[in-house]
Amino acid sequence: MPLNPDLVFLVGTAVLCAGLLPTMLNRYAVVPRTTSIVAALVLFVFAGTFAGMGFYWAAGVNWLNASLWVFIGAFRSDTKPFILERTTQYDRPKTPVKL
Repeated sequence: MPLNPDLVFLVGTAVLCAGLLPTMLNRYAVVPRTTSIVAALVLFVFAGTFAGMGFYWAAGVNWLNASLWVFIGAFRSDTKPFILERTTQYDRPKTPVKL
């Protein structure tokens, strides 16, 4: 019985999507905005490609993954977001180093 390609792409992208959760949940995580923009653009193109081939589930998960990268680019980048203010890496509380 051959594997359904839609299911294969769906599982692969879902694993990548789950890998983004620690970055999204950590408010002190810092990801360069250019990385987020490029990843989101590539995943949006993949979503359109999969939809064009009839792999609608894989396209939906790719769209979700790209949307998560947009969120990371907006709220977890190394520069202040365009609209909302947030804590940057320089505003983090300093913990003393124990020797």
